[in-house]
Amino acid sequence: MTTTIVIKGEELYKKPEEIDHEDNDRQRLEKFRFLDKKKKRSKDEEAEHKELEDKVISKYMLSNGSLPKVFADTDLQRFASRIHEELASQYILDTPLKRILVDRVTSAWSMALSYERMFKLCKYKNDADGNFTWNCSNERTGYLKEVRKGIESANDQILRLTQALQNLVQPPIQVKATNAFFAQNQQVNQSVTPKDLDNVPGTENNAKTTA
Repeated sequence: MTTTIVIKGEELYKKPEEIDHEDNDRQRLEKFRFLDKKKKRSKDEEAEHKELEDKVISKYMLSNGSLPKVFADTDLQRFASRIHEELASQYILDTPLKRILVDRVTSAWSMALSYERMFKLCKYKNDADGNFTWNCSNERTGYLKEVRKGIESANDQILRLTQALQNLVQPPIQVKATNAFFAQNQQVNQSVTPKDLDNVPGTENNAKTTA
């Protein structure tokens, strides 16, 4: 597989808000571009060029969502790219953790579709007349059971990862009650005068009656 890297000129200049690893990435990119343009490289330069190429490709594959696409089924790759693009647009991948979570959600989605396909292909067999037959052998039933577990596991990953991503972007609000007047299911007898009013003038006529 050939990977083409498009490097924009502005990516070679340090930005004021750059942190250390971003500055390191930029310096590697500068050195890689310099060595890549050389027509003749020494043995040491060739080794350095290869090392820098690996690091630059890794950086761009992690930042643009290429990994989930690579591991998706061939006919699902374009859909995986689209899902990654939409999630990246919604959640703004400005931190490594966001990028990891969006990558994992995309991979979990393609995994779920792969298992769904396996389940469909193995569940029934149809002949030329359109009639369906079912293989009830222990081997086939056990295989379908495992595929079903794969579907449920992939769907569970999608739910947990998307929730983690949502919590990262918008943490849940936690409300802590500092003053609790009544406990849950506590009953209040309206006919009983509070004890703190026993000695207050004007409360003598409030009869304290209980059943």
